[in-house]
Amino acid sequence: FLMNAKIQDSSLYLGLPWCEVNGGNATHVELTVAWNDCAIRLVNNETTYTASVTLFNTMDPYRAEGGTVEVPRIRLEVPIMCTYVKSMLISTDLGYMG
Repeated sequence: FLMNAKIQDSSLYLGLPWCEVNGGNATHVELTVAWNDCAIRLVNNETTYTASVTLFNTMDPYRAEGGTVEVPRIRLEVPIMCTYVKSMLISTDLGYMG
């Protein structure tokens, strides 16, 4: 049970501190990074690619709605893993590619 465990959207980042929130709306935040950035690990086997990275938050003080300065009480360290199926495009007639 956590009381007042508010985490500021602007404190979130993926892998490395400069990989921060870069979009969103009133209810969601978006953190988008390239495959080779932000300490993402890409692993593949015969059928899939798996990208993994960790979601963190900074512990920087912030100004709450009432104007008081608060320090986060929770440190996030959430593993994020996305798996994609490999696919191949095979053409049997190279005469049309050209």
